[in-house]
Amino acid sequence: VLRIDVSDEELPALTLGDSDGLEVGDLVLAIGNPFGVGQTVTSGIVSAKQRQIQAPNGFSISDVIQTDAAVNPGNSGGPLLDSAGRVIGINSQIASTSGANDGVAFAVPIATAQDVVTQLLDNGSVERAYLGLTGGDVNPDLAQALELEADTGAIIEQVGKCRLKVRRD
Repeated sequence: VLRIDVSDEELPALTLGDSDGLEVGDLVLAIGNPFGVGQTVTSGIVSAKQRQIQAPNGFSISDVIQTDAAVNPGNSGGPLLDSAGRVIGINSQIASTSGANDGVAFAVPIATAQDVVTQLLDNGSVERAYLGLTGGDVNPDLAQALELEADTGAIIEQVGKCRLKVRRD
């Protein structure tokens, strides 16, 4: 968290939007500095919601916004805007085979970022539960494909490695 002591007139800021109200198909704009070429704006739509990506530290980030707006290396940290110019996400990653935009990008919802900022201001750190599992939602199509008895719920996709420290006093 960074505090800058200047007036609003000296340092204008973008308005934060409502990432919880996004719908698939909503128009979005991604602002950034791809490949260090200078400030750019690209447009696209919200192509999916509630995606899960892996952070560089290996932890999963849930409920991420997926967009087809061109997001390339250098766009990370830039804002994802709704059609009214409000910040609804923070551009984070791309899923790519080439290392450049292949049409699938991800942004952390602004609601998640606001929660992190609140925790940092209140506690000085962010606490997250960690079970060592990654999972997803069961839907009717998945239930049918896996011949599950229930067509809703959660499914464990991967169990992570964990080390147990034993301390003897």
